[in-house]
Amino acid sequence: MGCAQSRKENEEAVARCKEPRQWMRSAVSACSAFAASHFAYTVALKNTGASLSNFVHHHHHQQQDHSLAPILEQDAPSPALPRLHLRTGRGRRRGRGAG
Repeated sequence: MGCAQSRKENEEAVARCKEPRQWMRSAVSACSAFAASHFAYTVALKNTGASLSNFVHHHHHQQQDHSLAPILEQDAPSPALPRLHLRTGRGRRRGRGAG
């Protein structure tokens, strides 16, 4: 007689403990999944950065190679450019900064 009653109370207590325990298990599982996906995201970012760096480095070297090719292949000298006479600006700004 006494066993049946204590067993019933025990089942309720166990049931009350099982539900939060399942919540904790699912929370820990979700946290682990989030951490794994975050790690995968950071690896993907690192790989993307490395790929972009390689692309820019390779593209930069190709641009330098192509920019030198026309200069080396020119037969005739380029026409002379007109000389530019630049003003020195002396006396032009006199008195402006004193105010």
